[in-house]
Amino acid sequence: MGSNNPSPEKGSTANNEIECRKLFLDFYSSQLNTHGSLIIGFSVVVFTLIGIWQAIRDILWWQNLLLCFSVFVASFSLWYLLFRHLAYGTLTGAVMFTEWKPDFDQDQCKNLPGQFANEMMKYVKKWNSRILLIVPTEFFISGTGKMRYGVVICLVLSILTAAFSYFLIG
Repeated sequence: MGSNNPSPEKGSTANNEIECRKLFLDFYSSQLNTHGSLIIGFSVVVFTLIGIWQAIRDILWWQNLLLCFSVFVASFSLWYLLFRHLAYGTLTGAVMFTEWKPDFDQDQCKNLPGQFANEMMKYVKKWNSRILLIVPTEFFISGTGKMRYGVVICLVLSILTAAFSYFLIG
């Protein structure tokens, strides 16, 4: 009809890009909601365990050890979920600001989300995005090969949390 209408190839490429962004935003939104709910739940568990630990002072050594270990496990889960929550927030920003021109080859048409995920990771690496200005976001994103560093950070923080709780109560 008029010359203002885009060609079918351009229109379908733009639609594919929008669909990929929508797909990732829906997924990250779901993950943010889930992680947020779990963070609240594990916060309640940690503070409840510390409250119980503080309320009953005359306990045996193994009960003390059990409560300390319980605080450690719950705080590990809390720290890990918190960092993952912040990583998904960073990835949500990457979805919004990543410049991407899809490879609209018929063979790769099924892998458009994979192409977009690669471009987002390039964006995150390019801007060297960090969680709380210290921890690289890559430590908490699956598929980067660096998640073990994130686990170590969470282990150290949860050991410190359990030790602080022990000395605060004792």
